[in-house]
Amino acid sequence: MFNSNNYYAFAGEITTNSLGEPELLCNNYGVEFSEARAYVNLHDLDLLEKSIYRLFPEKKRGVMVVQATELNYGSLIVTCRVDHRIADAYSANLFFVSWAESARSMPISIVPSFRRSLLSSRHPPKHSPSMDELYMPLPSVSSPPKPKRNPDSDSDLDEFVSRVFYIEASKIDEIQCLASSEYSRVTKLEAFCAFLWKLTAKTKQKSGGARKAALGIVIDGRTRLGDNGVNNMGS
Repeated sequence: MFNSNNYYAFAGEITTNSLGEPELLCNNYGVEFSEARAYVNLHDLDLLEKSIYRLFPEKKRGVMVVQATELNYGSLIVTCRVDHRIADAYSANLFFVSWAESARSMPISIVPSFRRSLLSSRHPPKHSPSMDELYMPLPSVSSPPKPKRNPDSDSDLDEFVSRVFYIEASKIDEIQCLASSEYSRVTKLEAFCAFLWKLTAKTKQKSGGARKAALGIVIDGRTRLGDNGVNNMGS
C-alpha cells in the first residue's frame, strides 16, 4: 500500500493569508482523479504536438490532479498536474517514483523531507564551495538573438525546433568509457554533455557561421545546499 503520509502536502489546498500571500493548508482535501478514453493507438501519439496536452487534467482545486486515459488495445496513460508553488519537477518526480515503487510492492527508496529549518531565512544553509565553480552569473551570458518573424505566419517561433532523442544505455556506457582513463573517471552526464558539445561545435564549424551556441543542463543542487544532503521536497 502507498503511504500517502509521506506526501501529505499533495492532498492539501492553497489558500491566501491576511497579507495576500499563498499558503499551503494541509486539510486532507485529497487528489482529484478522473478517467478518460482516447480512440488512438499509443504508437501514433506525437509527444511534441500541442494536442498531447488534452491528455492532462485541468486543475481546479487542490495541489495535484491525476487523470488515467485509456487508449486503443488496452494502453493506458497516467498524467498529472502539480502546483509548482508547492513542488518543483524534482519533487514531483520523487512522488512518481515512490508511487511506482509502491505499485510494485517495493519500499520507498527516497522519503521526502519537509524540514522548514533547511530553508530558514534567518538561518540560511551553507552551500558547498564547489557551487561557485559550476555556474556563471546571468549578466555575463549574452542573450540569443530574437528569431526573425515569418511574414507568412502568426508565430514568432518559426525557427525554434524541439526534438526528443532516445539513446541506448549501452551507447552512454561506451561514451563514458572512451572519455575516462585509468587515472580519471568521468560520470555519464559529463561524458555525454562533452560529446554533445563537441557535435554542436563541429556543426557550427561546418556551417561557417559565427552564431553562438549554448548548452543548458537541469541539475539537482539539493545535495550541495547542506552538509547532510537531505532531499527537500519543496519550500
